[in-house]
Amino acid sequence: MKNLFGIILLLFCNLLFAQDYIGVREMNYSGITGVDLQPASIVDSRYKFDLTLGGFSMAAYNNYLSLKGIAAQKLGTVTENEIWDKYVYERTSRSNKQIYQFSELQLPAFMVTLSDKTAIGFNWKIRQFFNIDDIGADLAKLIKEELEYPSLWVDRLYNKRLSIQTMAWAEYGFNYGRVLLDNNEHFLKIGGRLKLLQGLGAAFMYIDNLEYEFLNADTLSIFSSDVNYGHSDNFEFDINTIKYRFKSNPGIGFDFGIVYEWRKDYKKYQYEMDGQQNLWRKDQNKYKLKVGFSALDIGGMKYRKGTYSNDFRADIRDWNISVLDFQSVQQFNDTINARFQKLPSDKREFYMNLPTSLSLQIDYNIWKDLYIGATSFYALKFKNDRNKVHHISYYSLIPRWDHKFLGVALPLTWSPVTGLRYGPALRIGYLMVGTSDIKPVLKGEKYGADVFVALKIPILYHHPKDKDGDLVSDKLDLCPDVKGVWTFKGCPDMDGDNIEDKYDECPAEAGLVEFNGCPDTDRDGIPDKKDDCPTEPGLKEFNGCPDTDSDGIKDSDDQCPKQPGLKEFNGCPDTDKDGIADKDDNCPLEPGIPENFGCPDYTKLYLVDANGDIIATAKMEGDKYVFENLPLNQSYLFLLDVKDNIYPEKMDIYVRNNNKEEKITAKLNANGYYEFRYLKQQEVVLKEKENKDLQVVILQKEEEEVLKKAFDNLEFETGKAIIRNVSYASLEELAELMIKKDKWKIKISGHTDNVGNPASNLQLSKKRAEAVKAFLMSRGVTEDRIFVLYFGQTKPIADNKTEEGRQKNRRVEMQILE
Repeated sequence: MKNLFGIILLLFCNLLFAQDYIGVREMNYSGITGVDLQPASIVDSRYKFDLTLGGFSMAAYNNYLSLKGIAAQKLGTVTENEIWDKYVYERTSRSNKQIYQFSELQLPAFMVTLSDKTAIGFNWKIRQFFNIDDIGADLAKLIKEELEYPSLWVDRLYNKRLSIQTMAWAEYGFNYGRVLLDNNEHFLKIGGRLKLLQGLGAAFMYIDNLEYEFLNADTLSIFSSDVNYGHSDNFEFDINTIKYRFKSNPGIGFDFGIVYEWRKDYKKYQYEMDGQQNLWRKDQNKYKLKVGFSALDIGGMKYRKGTYSNDFRADIRDWNISVLDFQSVQQFNDTINARFQKLPSDKREFYMNLPTSLSLQIDYNIWKDLYIGATSFYALKFKNDRNKVHHISYYSLIPRWDHKFLGVALPLTWSPVTGLRYGPALRIGYLMVGTSDIKPVLKGEKYGADVFVALKIPILYHHPKDKDGDLVSDKLDLCPDVKGVWTFKGCPDMDGDNIEDKYDECPAEAGLVEFNGCPDTDRDGIPDKKDDCPTEPGLKEFNGCPDTDSDGIKDSDDQCPKQPGLKEFNGCPDTDKDGIADKDDNCPLEPGIPENFGCPDYTKLYLVDANGDIIATAKMEGDKYVFENLPLNQSYLFLLDVKDNIYPEKMDIYVRNNNKEEKITAKLNANGYYEFRYLKQQEVVLKEKENKDLQVVILQKEEEEVLKKAFDNLEFETGKAIIRNVSYASLEELAELMIKKDKWKIKISGHTDNVGNPASNLQLSKKRAEAVKAFLMSRGVTEDRIFVLYFGQTKPIADNKTEEGRQKNRRVEMQILE
């Protein structure tokens, strides 16, 4: 009996110490193993599927006695006493001492990624803990010396609290993880594990305010100390009869974790494939910084207390312990029940808590697959809880190389119990193995050691292969050797017209479906390859070439493409139908003869009375008919002697009085006479403006620009009243504006410079103003909305002595009235 506790302590020094899988659980390729530290790790994993076939880890430590590293080499060659004397080191501090032992058998477990945002998993393992806490320095010294320590004899000693617990159980964990936030740079996920617990056995002993005294190594006194003591009923049998069977009511446990990732360079990990954009690289780790928090092993299970395990009061004097020899728990119970007073209790069940702990994990990506992490693991000991087992707390700094096929970590771990330790953790393909304390194989003191091993079958994500680089994965690419587009499952559409090349008659030019992929640049319904004018909308009968004025003559053959004309005049019009094209007709509004450049062949003009008798004959001055000194404000009849009986509807006649010449316009009446009431020029203007309510319209900016453009672009053939083709577009815009504004009227005033005969200039200004009027009428503006005035050279706006001034004076002004 005297050396029982010493043997236990020495035994636990030589067993293994570990927090299971330190350095491997923190890896990005830990798979289902990682959920033991961080339940959220299974979601957004590098694995599609991960299966752990099995694994094993165990741990033991004490913070009182250490074994020098060289002792392991001496085992079997020296005696037990020599080991105690030469190779065991004792911490002499007055702090309380602890013993911790842990083992875990990992049975088959797996995880499956269901989608980009969810994953599930299953764990099955058997776990076992043994804790002795708060052994006072005096009691520890007596145990170490096998009670042979006279300095502590015959002295009442005090141990404030002494706690002993052990538990073994099986657990079945159902894991679920989900992504909560993914906005590229910031990423958040959570995970949880619900565990079904089945106890295999448990025991506890808790002594509060233990007072004791050794008279010598064989004689012990205990002074009125209450002991809470219990164990599951399977501890009452011989150790050889204990079988693997459940000895508790089913229990429930929980794990919870949350992880945040800062993905600073997230764009490097996104790609486009198979018609989708901004896909994450599932085969790569994306964060620069990762922070996780987890709460583990929350819960417990209830055991039925063994028949002979009871709370009792230890109060005994001069107890001879030399005769004690416990071979079973039942013998221990018999001794307790015989020696001590049983405390009354009607509780025949006890609840054992899981080894609850909290953890914070921080991981930083230094470069590519090189990381440095920090893990804090805080074990909640619940000192006043009599029914619990626990881990130990530790803090680790973990530099590591974390590649998908190989992971190497070198954790540096510090615990307030064991101090600093270090050792490698390896992940090599299907194998995980390592230790967080390599000192046991080196010289130096050791309070423990650790090792873990697991065998896995992982199935990793791989980046889709795209041999031809067309952003269509090879497994879906119908043309894997030729760069194509997703629309056609990787087959080419060289011109990007959404028509697959093998069906495209013009694969190098973007075209239309109705033309089998060939283009129709001018959108005239005729494909370019059949279109003689591919850049101008045209007609089918002209092989795609235009006929702008719709006169049946294509523009390329039409000398007047913007005016409907006749084939015999190469598309130009003959407004007065005199057989002379307007462009060659000096009088396009009056039928004429070629010899007179399209103007009528007028011979003589007579002034007649009401009976038709000739009163006077006009003088011919060029193409002008001039009468001298006709009285004002009278009605006159004129008779025109013409060839071929061609009479114009109006006749311009000039009257000269006192060397001042004015033009009058006589209209043809039903009797064949030209009739006119002679007025002064001022009265003519007033006549043209019969509606006294007409006012000048204040134009909007866009309307004013149309009028100005028509004025600025108006050009005539030299010395003629023929509008040049370059003026048509702006005049057509003016006509469209007038049709749109059907209340408007327009005043057109013709002017010339002073070069040449004044009468000729007056006639030219009239014809040019009337040419503009005729054009507007041909575009749909009615005659009653157009006023024509003509002033020849009489109203210059610039100096006629310069060419620039004369250019300004040659003009047709337009004003909008309403």
